[in-house]
Amino acid sequence: MRPVLLAVPMLFALSPAPALADELAPGLTYEVSNGYHVVIADLARIEVRANHPKAGAGQDFETVEKHAIDEGAFVAVNANYFDASKGGACGVARGFAEDFTRVYEEQTCSTTLGWSSAAAEIFSGYGHEADSAFRTDMTDMVTGGGVLLKTGPQPNWYEVSMPTGRAMTAVGLTADRSQFVFLATDKGTSSVSRMKATFTSYGVIDAIFLDGGGSTRLWIQGRSYVNLPEGADRNVPVVVMAIVPRAPDGGLEAHDAGEPDGGQEAQDAASTADAAEPAADGGTAPDAAGPEGDGGAADATAQGTDAGAADAAEGAGAVSGGCTCQGAGDAGAQVLPQLVGMLVLAPVFQRRKKRQ
Repeated sequence: MRPVLLAVPMLFALSPAPALADELAPGLTYEVSNGYHVVIADLARIEVRANHPKAGAGQDFETVEKHAIDEGAFVAVNANYFDASKGGACGVARGFAEDFTRVYEEQTCSTTLGWSSAAAEIFSGYGHEADSAFRTDMTDMVTGGGVLLKTGPQPNWYEVSMPTGRAMTAVGLTADRSQFVFLATDKGTSSVSRMKATFTSYGVIDAIFLDGGGSTRLWIQGRSYVNLPEGADRNVPVVVMAIVPRAPDGGLEAHDAGEPDGGQEAQDAASTADAAEPAADGGTAPDAAGPEGDGGAADATAQGTDAGAADAAEGAGAVSGGCTCQGAGDAGAQVLPQLVGMLVLAPVFQRRKKRQ
């Protein structure tokens, strides 16, 4: 029994330490520590957007999970405050350069984060909730209750007094605008100072609160909600999400696909190299497009088919004269043992004949 007791501690000692970060997709990582859930999106490889506004009344209200699935997102968090009785989101909201029209105005919902492929900025959206000409340089905008971090002069509009300990959602961007950072906290863990410190540790210089409490949800594809929420799941009108861009053919972009051989570009290069290799007869394989681009591909296909047929015929025992004679080969294989047997038995027959 003694060796067994000694082996148990060794197993624990050799167990690998948990990963500090999980890669959800190339350019998209997830980290969690002490109730703080952080997703970092590399904007060179990941697209971060607010969701598309819906057409009909009440259609914007879905769970964070449903929004994410509808949009094909890898990650999604709740955004604006909302009031279903007022028909929509509190404050300015825009997704994919489309404005949410069912929004309402409140001073508590004025801290707007706008961004596009080239820029991002925090500003006051108060009074512009139905203004389609407002900050058209920003393709996406979401509004929260206050600023966590901001470059330059701090805004003088209302900043929410966040109750310590509530679950909270926040988003921010790094100074060089290369990374978008999502933050969701578990119930009982939030504080303004700690959230600021968390963002700062990732190089974020602009960050805002979004909605919190029972609405705080961080959804990750394949994992569902990862934060510890307050209360039941809620239908919300606006979310912020991370999307892996799609190639024109509907697949993942080559640099995002994570293929061991380098993706489609590597396959195309390999195909080109194969086409340029010398043919078996010492010649050069024909160009796929032909010398004039007028049927060379068909010729190359025909030649390849003929060569394949010849190889198949040779492997099946083909003989000259154009006849594929697999049966003749089998017959020859049967005759040979008979001849050997006759030679072995010939002396026996001769001895019997002498005795007679």
